[in-house]
Amino acid sequence: MFDQIVIGVDNREGGRDALALADTLARATGGILVAVRAYPHEQHPSRPAVGGFEESLRADAGAELDSVLSEEGVAAQRVIVGDTSTARALQHAAEEDDAGVLVVGSTHRGQVGRVLAGGVTASVLHHAPCPVAVAPRGFAEDRHELKAIGVGFDGSAESQAALALATKLAKAAGASLRILSVVAVAVPAAYPAAFEGDWVDETERAGRAKVDRACAAAGEHGVVASGETAVGSAVDELVELSGEVDLLVVGSRGFGPVKRLLLGSTSDRLVREAGCAVIAVPRPAHASDAATAA
Repeated sequence: MFDQIVIGVDNREGGRDALALADTLARATGGILVAVRAYPHEQHPSRPAVGGFEESLRADAGAELDSVLSEEGVAAQRVIVGDTSTARALQHAAEEDDAGVLVVGSTHRGQVGRVLAGGVTASVLHHAPCPVAVAPRGFAEDRHELKAIGVGFDGSAESQAALALATKLAKAAGASLRILSVVAVAVPAAYPAAFEGDWVDETERAGRAKVDRACAAAGEHGVVASGETAVGSAVDELVELSGEVDLLVVGSRGFGPVKRLLLGSTSDRLVREAGCAVIAVPRPAHASDAATAA
């Protein structure tokens, strides 16, 4: 599942939070940590190095990474890379190491205990070649073991991929699984006259049936799962769930490139508002792939 866990690490709070979340995932799954420290540099074959400037940047980045790993007490493979784009450097590292997950932190401007994707994180979250985990601000200071994992599920191929990953992770960590299906409505559910007949009730029953099947499938894998169906805003319901679990798993947008991460409106808001760590899962190559995995 997470054989290789690539982390974007720097000496800032977000980098330390990402390292702490990656260490938590590694202890649950047995994955190998690969800490990536990018420094601003772009190679120009026609431009000679002046005074060892690039070598100095690399050495400083390496020393900083060693210091952070030592202070946080985390053992990891080191990758030092020069690139004018940190996001691009992390995506390339994830591709080269065939990463199971890429872990990044939140911006320091966010609220403690909540995720808030900054510029680099937002760039990483689009078109990443693997699932991306975002650590909430302050995670390094207040680590949470993975005791409860939540997942958004609506029966789509993208949500099936998220469910499959959440189930595997719950089994590896010995965590419980909470499956949430949301019947999204365009107007407040308090105004049922806005819908024809019993549309809301029928849709909610269909969602309940999907959740029940998903819980049963998780149970076959030895995972204790519970599910619920809510009516309202998918983002609001998932944000509420994020305050009750240690990790929330969501799928990618349904119209993005296959095997790449492209956030839709719901997942985009979750990586800015959730009250726990979030993992966004790329769109599967085929719907059957997600169904088989689930």
